[in-house]
Amino acid sequence: MGSTHSQGGHRLRRRLAWSLIAAGLFPAAARAKIYLADSSLNQINIYPSNVSGNAAPTVTIAGPATGLSQPEGVAVDANYIYVANYEGATGNSVRIFALNASGNAAPVAVISGSNTGLTNCEGIAVDANNIYVVNESAVGYAFGSVTVYPKMTGGSVTNGNVSPLRTIGGPDGAPMNNTGFAYPFGIAVDANYIYVTVPDGGNGGFDGGVVSIFPLKASGNVVPAISLVGLAAFHGPIGVAVN
Repeated sequence: MGSTHSQGGHRLRRRLAWSLIAAGLFPAAARAKIYLADSSLNQINIYPSNVSGNAAPTVTIAGPATGLSQPEGVAVDANYIYVANYEGATGNSVRIFALNASGNAAPVAVISGSNTGLTNCEGIAVDANNIYVVNESAVGYAFGSVTVYPKMTGGSVTNGNVSPLRTIGGPDGAPMNNTGFAYPFGIAVDANYIYVTVPDGGNGGFDGGVVSIFPLKASGNVVPAISLVGLAAFHGPIGVAVN
């Protein structure tokens, strides 16, 4: 499914999204590396944390076995690399790789299918328990959504056509989209909140974009606990990280 909007500035930002890093509170082993999703080359580039200049990645995950197709977001924890596939042959999916994956490596798990609610996946974040995905424009949620999945089910990494634990979004046909989403892009989480960027101003029409902040357990067509409105402060927010 392609995006329902065609605003030139947003599409340019999406094409440049590979240069954004999803960062969080990682163990020492993960913190020593930088992970980049390259949506143009359909690959994940990994660099040492002290990299500088025109340096080649020390590890690249790429090739037909990976199933990477316009990867837009990446997140890591102590064991895995989580990639949000935007669209294409294997798009609308989350592909999960071992932390030491390299080359034409197959993912250890794939979240994909009609039950998942994944469509036009942009940003991705993880915490100790869950995986959080931003869907730019999703089936049943034309203005976008955030879907949340458990990291583990039955003792193994969550895999297959699984339904989300919860979805944040204004469903099609609702009298009002309380979330304010209008093609959301980036996401980050901490112990208390979910932070979502809406670069094109949000459903509320905020000039300059908005960052919508929801309680960590938020679900449904809910109003953000906090909205950071652009205006003079920022314009077109895309990437977001918290510590």
